[in-house]
This record gives sequence, C-alpha cells and structure tokens, in this order.
Amino acid sequence: LRIVNPNFSVDPDLKDEKGFTADLGIRGKKGEYFSYDLSLFYIAYKGRIGQILKADQPPLYLDYRLRTNVSDARNIGVESFMEFDIMKAIRPRSIQSFSVYINGAIVDAKYVNTEEASIKNKKVEMVPPIMLRSGLSYKTGVFNSSIQFSHLRQHFTDATNAVRTATAVEGLIPSYQVMDFSAAYRW
Repeated sequence: LRIVNPNFSVDPDLKDEKGFTADLGIRGKKGEYFSYDLSLFYIAYKGRIGQILKADQPPLYLDYRLRTNVSDARNIGVESFMEFDIMKAIRPRSIQSFSVYINGAIVDAKYVNTEEASIKNKKVEMVPPIMLRSGLSYKTGVFNSSIQFSHLRQHFTDATNAVRTATAVEGLIPSYQVMDFSAAYRW
C-alpha cells in the first residue's frame, strides 16, 4: 500500500513496539559549584519501528522508504555530565555564575534476532555512536549568555545502513559539529 508520497510508505501491518530499559547511575554535587551524573543504560526493543529501503515494482524499481517493525534491537551505552561553576568555587555567595560543562554519550545500537540479511547486525538508524556537547555559561541577575559546541559521529538514516541512494534522501549522515551562542537580558 503506497499512498500520497511515492518515496515513503507505512506498513499496513505495523504494530506497537515493546521493550524495556535498565540503567545504573551515580549523581552528586560538591557544594554549589560542581555537579556530575554518570549512567550506564540498556534499551531492548521487540519489533522496533524503523525505516528500511525497498525496491518498487517493475519497470522502474525505484527505492522507497518503508516504515515498519524492522526487528528486535538493543542499545547499550554510557552517558555522563559534569559542570563546574568557577565563580561559585571562588566566591560561594556570588549572584554571578560562570560555568563550564561537558556532556557525552557512547552508544552501541544494533538490530538483533533477525533472519533479514539486509539488517542483520546492522546499526540502528538515527543513533550516533558518539555524542559530545560542551560549553560555557555566564549568568547574573539580569543577563545570561552561553556558548555550546556539539559533535555527533556519523550514523545512518535507515536500518539497512545504506551509504547512499539514488534519491540522496537515505544514507550516511557524516560526522558534524554545531556551535550555538545565546544571550538574554531581562529588564
């Protein structure tokens, strides 16, 4: 069944995915100037909903994306966050704050328990294996500003882990970085 968009369709037999999560972590603070969080996690999906590439009927055989229950999947990873407020460490009662922070995650996400050769042991789509964010933040009573740097490692847009397709819609998303700056003044 293909309706409206010739490059995308939804499986009419699509079912809700099931699964569970487990995590173990530690979180803490040292005074008002240092905080941290470290978590290990496991996510299991039964019948994970995702996208796979399919070839259409003759004579064109055009690729299209099918949203369906792809397979069972599991995500294993570690995530951490640390923030250090330099101003609060020097002057604990200061109304100003100047902090540096870092947040990172390492994720191994794969499709498992499938006989489908095109996705067996493939990486789960749209899950970067490494995500890193770091930045600086400055706050006073009326002024706030921050600058953040983000890095995401290359990952795929579909369950078959296609590197590229004729439509250039599916494929490998290369590693990329983004830098954000924001400022606000309240009066």
